[in-house]
Amino acid sequence: MKVLSSYQLFCSSCFHFWGLKMIEGGVSTSWLFFKIAVLLCFGAHGFNASATNPIVTISPKEIILGFTKDLSVDCSFRQGSVPSVSSLISLVLTHRRKNGHGYQHKVSVSSSGGLLNSNFLQGTSSGIINNRGISYVKVIWKNPRHDSAGVYKCDAHGIDTLGRPVTFSTNSSVETSTPSIDMVILEVRLIKDLLEDLQLKLNNSESSFNGQIKLIVSNVSQLQSQTSNSANQLLSELNSLKNSVSQLQVRVFSSISQLHADRAVSKLALALSCCRLITKFDLLNLMSETCATYGGYLTELDSQSELNFVRSFVTSYGSSYFAVMMGATDEGHEGRWINMHSRTSVVHLWHPRQPDNAEGREHCSCLWKRFGFAMNDCPCYYSSTEVGFLCEIPD
Repeated sequence: MKVLSSYQLFCSSCFHFWGLKMIEGGVSTSWLFFKIAVLLCFGAHGFNASATNPIVTISPKEIILGFTKDLSVDCSFRQGSVPSVSSLISLVLTHRRKNGHGYQHKVSVSSSGGLLNSNFLQGTSSGIINNRGISYVKVIWKNPRHDSAGVYKCDAHGIDTLGRPVTFSTNSSVETSTPSIDMVILEVRLIKDLLEDLQLKLNNSESSFNGQIKLIVSNVSQLQSQTSNSANQLLSELNSLKNSVSQLQVRVFSSISQLHADRAVSKLALALSCCRLITKFDLLNLMSETCATYGGYLTELDSQSELNFVRSFVTSYGSSYFAVMMGATDEGHEGRWINMHSRTSVVHLWHPRQPDNAEGREHCSCLWKRFGFAMNDCPCYYSSTEVGFLCEIPD
């Protein structure tokens, strides 16, 4: 005997009631009770058992044990596909194992609580409720086993246009199978081919890597050799340049000394014209004019480092002079020392207790041998040829 569900018994009673009323009251009366029966039957249960909503998609439909990499179960519901549904509340995915009893909750998504997974879910899940489009809940299992087979049911719970709860359910199943010998052999061949291809790529990579290492080592050796040769060449050129500079310094100072010796005259010698005698200050002017012929001027000291360099130079090449004249004077403005060329104030680099204007006649600057060629004030004229002068020639 076939047993009817409570839902079927309820609907059967409704339509039986309509049939009785049709016999008793005629067509017009029976039509009214027909609508009442429909409302009582389908309205109370929200038009359950839609064949197309929700939609359960399973891929693949068969699990080949040991070969299937992923099993995807997707339950979706498109809003508007069932006109009587006003809004969707939740989607629930449950599973019943093959030959099992009852469904177990796997994953669900609701409009209020979001995604909810079972504590025993061994996969990745996602889902969303979208009452303006497609709602879905989905699970993906990696390397599914035989216990993943069975029936998957998706329940869509919502509210109808009259504010009553409604439920729609759809089932779909997945089977399992054992791989055949041919499949195993094919898989072994594929794995073997893959290993051989990987080994070939590894060998090529190793060969290429070794070649690159050798090339790098060779390039480094060549670079080291070139760097060493360049360094040696540069050092040799630097030494040669130093020697050239030293020789040039000697020649320049020798030329200056020779010019000074050629130019040295006594206080009675005529200069510039037969009608003009060299005065005491004209000797310093001659020194300045001599420097000008070389594009320079009598040296003006601007810093302690410059003074140290000049003292070292004079000590090395002008030690025969008891004084070397410089380019500063306070002639005509006693005590206010001015560089004659640049017309700037003299930097205070004097020897201790200098300048002292001994005997009231020291109005020019010089490097005084007795002070180790330190800066001193000297007379602007000397009759001795043992007085030198130093020109500063800009680059």
